[in-house]
Amino acid sequence: MTRDDSPATSRRPDDDPIILEALASAACTRALDITREALAVLGLPAPFTEADVDAAMAGLTPEQEAALGASNRRYFDEAGDLAPNVIAFVRKQQASIRVP
Repeated sequence: MTRDDSPATSRRPDDDPIILEALASAACTRALDITREALAVLGLPAPFTEADVDAAMAGLTPEQEAALGASNRRYFDEAGDLAPNVIAFVRKQQASIRVP
């Protein structure tokens, strides 16, 4: 969930969820806003790991489930097709993208 490639138990204070960084970099502002809202519903302090998300999802209250369902619907209704933004980002950053 974070930029940190270390084990899930490791945390760095400057880690942000990589999804937020990716959406911001690709100028997907509506998707970014909705994703931030959905993450806030989980109440996870940053930085967090994939295991933290899994644990939060396993213990959702009915109110959290409803809020996440609403975020999910808004994401698909309002965020639109992210592909053009992602493709534009890749083209612009092509020289600096490295695939291991």
